[in-house]
Amino acid sequence: FATRLILTQSLHNEFKLLIVGNYESFAYDDQDLIATRYFVTEDSADGVLTRYTPGANAFLSGEKYDILSSDGGTHEFLILDPTTGTFSWTMNVEEGRENANDYFPNAEGIDCHNRMLNFVSKKRKRLFTLDLKDGTYTDVTTESGLFNLEPDQIGRVVGDAEILYFAEDGGTNCDIHGRDS
Repeated sequence: FATRLILTQSLHNEFKLLIVGNYESFAYDDQDLIATRYFVTEDSADGVLTRYTPGANAFLSGEKYDILSSDGGTHEFLILDPTTGTFSWTMNVEEGRENANDYFPNAEGIDCHNRMLNFVSKKRKRLFTLDLKDGTYTDVTTESGLFNLEPDQIGRVVGDAEILYFAEDGGTNCDIHGRDS
């Protein structure tokens, strides 16, 4: 696995290390009433799904890159509870890694549409759908019909389209498949 170090340069030429990991995909939710939230998956067995909320001053500078690098932002990590079908967020990265390893190792593609966050676990061959408004989730297998390899990237091709497309990985007959969301 490749490790990526993301450095940002402030207006005062100071550098900050933001994240370390084998990050895979990115999505955002701009319909949250509190703040725009950003999500990123990490493709490793214990790779967390991170939710980043920019600090209150992030949007004030007029510099678009400050949104993701300004002081005061919070990183939270997904915790699934399969007994209740609910999820929460923790600031404890080790707790997030343990939960990811148990329930969604090797998270890959991610997409957010109408407060529904979809992502796939390549290892478990599962599609997870988190209802960001209600705090509940479902998961279903991605193995269906001709789709029998590993799910990789996912996304909608056209804005509000109801079709969620999956890229298939892990073989010589990989394809792109779609399903109603």
